[in-house]
Amino acid sequence: MKATYRLLFAVAGLAVLTITPGVSVAQSHPEYITLGRLSAALYKPDSGPAPHVAFVIAHRTANYLNHIACRELPRRGFLAVCFNTRFQNNEAQVRWEETALDVKAAVEFARRQPGISKVILFGHSGGGPLMSFYQAVAEKGPAYCQGRNKLVQCGDDL
Repeated sequence: MKATYRLLFAVAGLAVLTITPGVSVAQSHPEYITLGRLSAALYKPDSGPAPHVAFVIAHRTANYLNHIACRELPRRGFLAVCFNTRFQNNEAQVRWEETALDVKAAVEFARRQPGISKVILFGHSGGGPLMSFYQAVAEKGPAYCQGRNKLVQCGDDL
């Protein structure tokens, strides 16, 4: 139920973004960073008030460091943390149970940014199930992906 409300909030927030004018200018030069073994890009508004909401944006295997949402959300006053999972460009090697750790690293980084009070997960295509899986594990713990009824067991490190 909690996840449903979060999803509705995220959809409503994105709808507002499409009908409101920009409040700041998008970051001219993103900061490229590493989060452990992940490549990431930090996009901040160039002007306007400091953001208090961060979006974490990714796809399961595609390169999302320059995704349009990464460039457009800062124009509207948001911080964007865009990252590539450890399985970038390697669909055949994806170990689903490890993808939540990648999202966790990006979420923790976003939460450490000054002024950020909310983090919103943004996934498109393969990023949709990626973010949903992370949120389920974040809310319910590793038990979400453990048990006799699971084809692939995840470890307790999630």
